[in-house]
Amino acid sequence: MAENNGKNENGFSNTHSRLKKARYIIVTLLIIFVVFAVFFYREDLTVENFRYLMKYVNVRPVSFGSDENTQINFESDSATVTGSFKEDLVVLTKTSLKIYDLSSTEILDSSHGLTSPALSIGEKYFAVYDLGAKYVALYNSFSKLWEQTFDYPVYDVALDEKGNFCVVTGAKDHTSALKVYNSSFENIFNWKSVDKYSVCADIHFDDSIYMAVGTVKNTPSGDITSELIILSADSTQVLASLPFESEMMLKAVFNSEGNIACLTDKALRIISLSGEVLSDYSFNSKAIRKFEVGGEWTALLLNENLVGKTHKMIIFDANGNTYMEYTVDSEITDMCLSDSFAFLLGVEDITVTDISAKSSETYDSERSYRSVELIDDENVYLVYDGLALALGVEGK
Repeated sequence: MAENNGKNENGFSNTHSRLKKARYIIVTLLIIFVVFAVFFYREDLTVENFRYLMKYVNVRPVSFGSDENTQINFESDSATVTGSFKEDLVVLTKTSLKIYDLSSTEILDSSHGLTSPALSIGEKYFAVYDLGAKYVALYNSFSKLWEQTFDYPVYDVALDEKGNFCVVTGAKDHTSALKVYNSSFENIFNWKSVDKYSVCADIHFDDSIYMAVGTVKNTPSGDITSELIILSADSTQVLASLPFESEMMLKAVFNSEGNIACLTDKALRIISLSGEVLSDYSFNSKAIRKFEVGGEWTALLLNENLVGKTHKMIIFDANGNTYMEYTVDSEITDMCLSDSFAFLLGVEDITVTDISAKSSETYDSERSYRSVELIDDENVYLVYDGLALALGVEGK
């Protein structure tokens, strides 16, 4: 008996020794990692980044078709706008901004008074603004970082991956103006027009800060002419200007390659920073249902008629070449696009397209969701009034 106890004691002693050595190894590796990170990535070390290292430890989105739910509950009103920032759900109403993580924990609550709430999501910050009014604020996941009430109404706000941003507004004796700010919230560039109305803008960083501004104006004959204006924060000169006669400008968005996806009511054009039209896809009288730029892909959803639920989905690469086309037999209400997948939200279902495989699969939905927000490359929030479900394509 005593001999067995001795063996057990030796066994426990050996196990304890191994665990102790393992702890030392883990602690040493952790210290090496922290030192390496501080030395090489000091500027990127933030509380946000450390929090997102642990993002999916406890909660992950479930797969489409699963009976389980990863559900977030929130309060909404008639003007609620939602988005996804660093994988958290952003809920903007007329009176508040709230952020929830995947475990449904509220991590930010900020009060305000907005008439027409609008969101623009960037990689470093996101913007809250009152569309058609004068208020703009920038946030990260934890607090409001900057706010300003402009002298003239604000019609669009865009952010790049570095935190630089631009605001479409007005100016004295001018029909429109673009104000550009760096990531430290300093006004570094301004552009004005005396005869064009700016309807949209986007911003892109590639060694310098570039802007694409979509404008419209009336001609003497009463027709409308749209114009895409390309600017650089390093130059007082317009880099390029492209007019589109008898077309209404809708959106101008940079893709990951720095080209501009320029959408009017008659065509989608992919345009380089120098102003070269790389591709021109004319759809004329077809009804535009949705338009999205995600990474290198640009997606355009069209309907042959004003009514009916048969839609044509076209996905273009970064240079505007048609990559794939397919038909979706569903009444689409929203769409989002990642580097790998397209998610089409229907009234009764959601269609998930694997872009690399050029294949699609459709799943029944529990209800008619109001929007779909991209969490990351493979996961989305399906948003309804007062709740959101986190779903993904893992294992599909």
